[in-house]
Amino acid sequence: MADWLSAEQPLIRAIMEHLYASPLMSLVDGNIFDKAQVDITGNTYIVIDNTNVLEYPTSTTNKEVIAVTAHIYHKDEAHPEQVVDQTRQFMRWLRFYMQQIEQLPMEHYEVKRASLDLQETITDVDLVTQHGILRIKYEVWHNVRY
Repeated sequence: MADWLSAEQPLIRAIMEHLYASPLMSLVDGNIFDKAQVDITGNTYIVIDNTNVLEYPTSTTNKEVIAVTAHIYHKDEAHPEQVVDQTRQFMRWLRFYMQQIEQLPMEHYEVKRASLDLQETITDVDLVTQHGILRIKYEVWHNVRY
């Protein structure tokens, strides 16, 4: 419906601000981004970029289900035997922080629920880096009609 503005952008902003303020930010040496990067220092970085939005309007309100995909890239050339386990630990922390819906305040919207949609750890194309993929679905209700 044309009377509602999507919560996609405010949700991504809230997620990013929460991650920037979380202890995870120091664990990845500040390497949390909202788009793919070219020159990154460090062995671990996180990209929160892909979204998918489904809308469920009613006569009095609007609900959106917004799926947000995060990618974690991690390598540890000094301990290659631990890379998969380390990547899974980063995934655990990222999922924990992304699902703290009480930490995602947004004007005009309310996140009612955040649930895991996908969690996957794969070996990246360089055969050294582990690539973690995490998709969280957020149920967002609109409080204001425009």
